[in-house]
Amino acid sequence: MNLRLLNRRTVFEGRVFDIIVDDVEYPSGRPSVREVAKHSGGAVALPVFPDGRVILIRQHRYPLGEFIWELPAGKLHPGEDPLECARRELEEETGYLASEWTLLNSIFTTPGFCDEVLHIYLAGGLSEAPGGRKPEEGEETMTVSVFPIGETVRMIERMEIRDGKSICGILQGLRHLSGATKARDDRRYRLGIDRCVRTDCDGLPAEVSHYERNNWLTSEMRCPRCATRFTVKVEM
Repeated sequence: MNLRLLNRRTVFEGRVFDIIVDDVEYPSGRPSVREVAKHSGGAVALPVFPDGRVILIRQHRYPLGEFIWELPAGKLHPGEDPLECARRELEEETGYLASEWTLLNSIFTTPGFCDEVLHIYLAGGLSEAPGGRKPEEGEETMTVSVFPIGETVRMIERMEIRDGKSICGILQGLRHLSGATKARDDRRYRLGIDRCVRTDCDGLPAEVSHYERNNWLTSEMRCPRCATRFTVKVEM
């Protein structure tokens, strides 16, 4: 449906968004009003370790009056590239850097009244930033925690994660990771490896290499958490 714009005025200019009121006309000729919150958009990071653990933050959201679980995210500066925003927010809020970035989606958060677009990135190749976290004023109470990605899905199901951008990022990120590691995971499940061989470590081993010979499959495994390496051999 095409509305004809008759008049536009900005009724509020804020630090986070502006409010625009448009006088419009339907194709029938009847007048109406559209109110739009103009937002510069933002970027979101889904930080994932090699063993499938995800970094979440817990921060207080003033409009809700409560602390909620979220992925690291932030508002775009004027003219800023979304990826650079995601890099900055990941380091500031979690104290980590990422060397591998994949755009998962660019979502419309509330298209009924706001033009905000959030760009969600999968962040891999994590390493600790030399300077650690750099929280902004007002973020002193923000905490950082790490969960297996499967647990974050259960947190969504239990309504413990209710933030829209985080739900989108986790669910799409899980699908992306599952597709990228299907062959490796198929072999791992076939080998029966679902945790580290060390009894004091609950890391999820990753396959370093494998070869097949005389109906036997041999896989070299490494635990990303404790760095233990071991070999598994099974009959095909």
